[in-house]
Amino acid sequence: MPKLNDNQHRNIAFWGMAMIVMGLPLSVFLVSVGTFVLVGNWLLEANYVKRLKQFFSDPLSLILVSIFLLFCIGIIWTENISHGLKELRVKLPLILMPLLLFTSKLPSKKRQQDLLLLFVVACMVGTVFGTARYFEVWGGELQNSRHISVFISHIRFGLMLAFSFFILAYFLFAKWKEWSIVERLVTVLSMIWILWFLIILEAFTAYFAFGAVLIFTVINLLLKQRNRILKTTISIGVLFLLIVGGFYIKSIKDNHFHEVPFDYKTLTVKTVNGNYYTHQRDIRYRENGHRVWNFVCWDELKKEWPTRSAIDFEANDHQGQPIRFTAIRFMTSKGLMKDSVGIHQLSEQDIQHIEQGFTNHLYTDKLGVARRTDQFFWAIEEYSWQQNANNSSALQRWVYLQVGWSILKENWLLGVGTGDVFDAYKQAYTVDDRGMEQQFQGISHNQFLTIGITVGIIGLVWFLFALAYPLFVYRRDYLYVAFILLMGVSFLSDNTFDRQSGVTLFAFFNAFLIVRREFAEVRD
Repeated sequence: MPKLNDNQHRNIAFWGMAMIVMGLPLSVFLVSVGTFVLVGNWLLEANYVKRLKQFFSDPLSLILVSIFLLFCIGIIWTENISHGLKELRVKLPLILMPLLLFTSKLPSKKRQQDLLLLFVVACMVGTVFGTARYFEVWGGELQNSRHISVFISHIRFGLMLAFSFFILAYFLFAKWKEWSIVERLVTVLSMIWILWFLIILEAFTAYFAFGAVLIFTVINLLLKQRNRILKTTISIGVLFLLIVGGFYIKSIKDNHFHEVPFDYKTLTVKTVNGNYYTHQRDIRYRENGHRVWNFVCWDELKKEWPTRSAIDFEANDHQGQPIRFTAIRFMTSKGLMKDSVGIHQLSEQDIQHIEQGFTNHLYTDKLGVARRTDQFFWAIEEYSWQQNANNSSALQRWVYLQVGWSILKENWLLGVGTGDVFDAYKQAYTVDDRGMEQQFQGISHNQFLTIGITVGIIGLVWFLFALAYPLFVYRRDYLYVAFILLMGVSFLSDNTFDRQSGVTLFAFFNAFLIVRREFAEVRD
């Protein structure tokens, strides 16, 4: 086995870690290669017994790897052993990353800072490809904003972008006096770019996580800042943003839930062509205050639609929705009658928007936060009236949460085991499908609940402790607190540990940010 000196080991470790941080937003393969490099470097360092003894005698190390051990213990009472072993393979980074980073010769703190900036650069590269996809430079017509996350899940990429933003904010604050005007300007512009991309990405999990860390950051600044003028400015700025955001959401809500007054006794009965309208008074769906199912003449719509569009009236739009329903909702949003006259009052651009799947003429821009919010209000109404969550991912998550909670209540002490979570959900849907079509029957998107279902309340309490203890120890480390807060909020709406990319993101930075503060600086 070749003998390498300390500097060579540190350089190899740097490039292995560099491949991981660059691969997280760009390439699963690169993450795997980087992990193998770290494993190979660890093996070349030898002294295995000494390093393992050192690692497993350290309480902090044991607490970090105990998360993986929870899933190992859950194998004991699982019935689906094969799936349980697959789950353990996916979650291997939870033990590998702390072990490799805590017991290897690592690069200097300066180079560790370079790793953080490399991560930011990799995320920026991902946004460049995403922007090209957004403007349809390649890949054809963009059907869904999540597709601008080209390399990984849009939720995961959104979280990485949010963390990148706060890494830049940290360096901007810490290096303000050292950096030149150009460096400061590039950093600020990069932060603005990340914010813009987060908006068009429409990753709401990232929005909530970003908001939580932003609130923490502001409070942290206010507590540490002695300048009263700056404190007041920051407070007013944050308050202004909250008020503007609140009024923005309220305007969308008011527009959705208000209703244009009408009286069925005085509604027009026939179209100008003498055909009868249908008015379905029991169906209260609205678009911009107008009832969707008033003034509908199917015969005229079927006859006139082919004169305006090449898409068959019985076919689907580009979003996979029945285009006849998309057209009716869009026409309603403009206050048009759903008849031959209404069809010909639509502009060519209106027809294109209907074909693209837009259901409201107010929300046809690619920056679709308002559209997504309006869709959420629509879904809430539909669920309250019909108990139907099949058409809304947000409400599906609510149903999954309810199903998951029912499973946890039946297996509250030890859970169902590491390999039986999916089987438990299948069984629950067999008993009560809660109106969910089979294709939409999923598991809870809440990491805390999923861990509770897997290893019970005892395991969940320990998992919370394994998050809280390092957080308490490094509570003065801004980046560590920001990262754990970011991940903690994301756990509320995403099963981060179900995908190796999510597990690696958590495991690597959870260990790396501790290493960055815990180990003394060494020279290359």
